[in-house]
Amino acid sequence: MSDTVRRLPWGAERHIRSTFTIDPTSSLDPTIKPGEYALNVLLNQFFITAETRIADVCSESKQHIPLNQCLRRGDDVNFDQLLDVIQAISEHSLPSLVRITFEWFRHHINDDQLKLRATKSTTTASGFRDNDWLEERRQLTVHFIFCLILIDVLKQLSFHPGFDISNIEDQAFKWFRCNEKFNDMTSTQPNQLNYQTICDLYAEVVGVLAQSRFLSVKRRFMLELNNLRKEPASPSVNGNIINLNTGMRFFRVKMTPVEHFEACFQFLLDLANYFLEVRERDIKNSLANLFVEILLPVAAVVKLEMNIPIVRNFVDLLYSHVFDLCSKNKHRL
Repeated sequence: MSDTVRRLPWGAERHIRSTFTIDPTSSLDPTIKPGEYALNVLLNQFFITAETRIADVCSESKQHIPLNQCLRRGDDVNFDQLLDVIQAISEHSLPSLVRITFEWFRHHINDDQLKLRATKSTTTASGFRDNDWLEERRQLTVHFIFCLILIDVLKQLSFHPGFDISNIEDQAFKWFRCNEKFNDMTSTQPNQLNYQTICDLYAEVVGVLAQSRFLSVKRRFMLELNNLRKEPASPSVNGNIINLNTGMRFFRVKMTPVEHFEACFQFLLDLANYFLEVRERDIKNSLANLFVEILLPVAAVVKLEMNIPIVRNFVDLLYSHVFDLCSKNKHRL
């Protein structure tokens, strides 16, 4: 025990008997800043909790329950509170949080192993062995938690204008292209629904990114789309294009300032031109669904007629063509 003297705000002094001392042999750095120490403690606590949740999701009692039911908000109050705190402090420490989150993610994920299992699943008539699909489920759970962190942290991205998001874009768009599991919606593999869930979460990550880095996300999307269009037509390529389109469904048009609004509609105009060019019905339908997802929130807040040239161009380009398609049964969902 040691006595320390604390000066109170009104000037009085108080002797405080404390049992807390720093062991000279401890690994704790006595020169560490309080903020760094608090961040380390928080992340350690979060990743310990995350490991517990991963083990729980893969336990025998829950291994057949979809991930979006096992990891939904409200089931673990402590986990939810840690996510909320991470989001709050990311305004000041976003680069460190993203870097550490990626280190944790790469420690758990072996992309080559996951891709190999996905390939094996398409060439094997029987189902996975128990240890195969269970390990795959564990890795998908890591993807799930990884996306949850990014979605919360990246909401504060506007406070860090110089932060490089290329590695986040790489991870998200790679997921849209490289996984055939959710291309085949008739698949009976145990993790089929979980693959679709992770695809939706990465789409949400892209949507959050686009709120503050729209031009970067748009460039990456158009690059991926153009690369896919150059490949020989096949069901796999068409499926990847559909996944890529679906990956933008959380993109939202910025209503102000008008320059941002026009930039968003220029993106929609580019998609509209592709919509008119493409002949594959499924790709056409995926683009139509994307237009609905993006434009419904705009329609919900617009109270007056929008006399903006690029909006008129967008409507004029699509209206007559879409109206004709509506009369054909093959284009009805």
